[in-house]
Parts: sequence; C-alpha cells; structure tokens
Amino acid sequence: MDAKIAILLSVIACVLNIIGLAIPYWLEFSHSEAGASVNYIYGLWSQCLDLDGPEGRVHKCIVNAME
Repeated sequence: MDAKIAILLSVIACVLNIIGLAIPYWLEFSHSEAGASVNYIYGLWSQCLDLDGPEGRVHKCIVNAME
C-alpha cells in the first residue's frame, strides 16, 4: 500500500514539475497611472517590462540563462 502511494505522489510531483517548467510566465502585473501603463511579466525563463506612456512605448525583456 505504501509503495502505491509513493508512486502516485511521484507521478503527481513529476506532472507538476513539468507544468511549472513549461509555463512561460508565472506572474503578470499591470499598473496604470497618469496616462502611463506598466505591465510586468515574470517567469522562470524571462522577465519582461512593457511601458506605454505619452512619450512612446518601451518593451524590455531579460532572459535568465544559465551560465
């Protein structure tokens, strides 16, 4: 019985691990104020910032690469 529970928990952990690695963005946050809007996107592999204001639009991404 204990072996079956261990196998089931291992399969569940493996599936959750694959989902966590496959999802590009874990957190997305938007904020608007005084005619400007900022959109932050965070994930395991990259972090992005979109800034849309009266002077134009800026899109900047940082890729988290293992060195």
